[in-house]
Amino acid sequence: MFSLAGGSINPGTAGSASVCSNAGPTPLSSFIPGFQPAGQWTNPSGGPDNGNFNPLTENPGLYVYTLNSGGCEVSTGVLVSETANSNAGLSTTYLICE
Repeated sequence: MFSLAGGSINPGTAGSASVCSNAGPTPLSSFIPGFQPAGQWTNPSGGPDNGNFNPLTENPGLYVYTLNSGGCEVSTGVLVSETANSNAGLSTTYLICE
């Protein structure tokens, strides 16, 4: 956190998220305690991101959130890992004779 004359900026505390590979979009802000809106998200490749991790279209990795105030930037992030969807196998019916 940076303290400025007239206030401070604090993007929140870094966090981590484990998301199922078949989950819908997940807001990354929910994994940052003390999250403050109005910043910018960056994906693991360094490109802009909307802050909603979608395992169907995005890669796991470190998503960085940056707040900018008066030329001072402060960043935090969410380390996203992806867990494989569970698969119990194919369903089948067995005929058991007595």
